[in-house]
Amino acid sequence: MLTEQGLVKIVDFGLARIVSAQSATQTGGTTGTVGYMSPEQTLGKPVDQRTDIWALGVSFAEMVTGQNPFWRESVPSIVVAILNEPPRAMDGVPLELQQIVYRALSKDPNKRYQSCGEMLSDLEMARSHFPGLATSVNASALTESIRPIEFQKYVDEASHSAWVPATVAERNKRKMTAWLVGGVIAIITLMGLLLVGPIRKRLQGGSLVESEKHIAVLPFDNSGNDPANETLAQGLYMWTRATRKCCRMPSKR
Repeated sequence: MLTEQGLVKIVDFGLARIVSAQSATQTGGTTGTVGYMSPEQTLGKPVDQRTDIWALGVSFAEMVTGQNPFWRESVPSIVVAILNEPPRAMDGVPLELQQIVYRALSKDPNKRYQSCGEMLSDLEMARSHFPGLATSVNASALTESIRPIEFQKYVDEASHSAWVPATVAERNKRKMTAWLVGGVIAIITLMGLLLVGPIRKRLQGGSLVESEKHIAVLPFDNSGNDPANETLAQGLYMWTRATRKCCRMPSKR
């Protein structure tokens, strides 16, 4: 509201919230007027004063063009425009003012104005170049305060998709989490193996599976089927088996 003294006052705090250390790091429900919601607010991410600067940028664009820069025929279309499309063209608007709008509408909050003081400073500088701004301006003039490369940078930051960096970041986060979980599982498994007595002894001996040697005792062959040798062959066989079992003869013997 505009008072009789020319002061602008906010009178509706229906969607206002207190930003604390806890609310700044945790996501909550998505609330707000769709046409003025920032990309991070639309996605339900943590918000701070930079979300208000986005809404101020939308209002500023409406003031100089007469229409919301992201307005579409339906709510889903508006959300898609906020996240994935550039603001509407601002034909006839001085480049000094366009640059301020584009910077306020950067889809990445880190590239946006970080405080209203920064935005106010640019507005005052722009006003100094247009003393008759309220009556007429030369919109086609590129003043010395505008650098083409810097201007294009703000246009690009307000135009790129807000989905791409978020998707890449989440993908990298998931990969890192998977690697960490896999590493923890591997360490826990190894520690479990080391705690098992027999396996630990085998590992300490240098081999996970101990090589065992066996000896097979077979009946002696009675060559020629001589009946005189049959008793001797069976006796040697039984004696060898009994000696192996009772005395536990080493395999090399």
